[in-house]
Amino acid sequence: MVRLDLGSLPWSGETPDKLRESRQLFYAGLTQARDEINML
Repeated sequence: MVRLDLGSLPWSGETPDKLRESRQLFYAGLTQARDEINML
């Protein structure tokens, strides 16, 4: 998962609708990993 540096999380500075979508995508990315997660 990219863009996880301090202050640049996927939901930084987004509208409420985009915030909800970004959080869902972030959660899906974390929970769907099979072996490992690389956060950059």
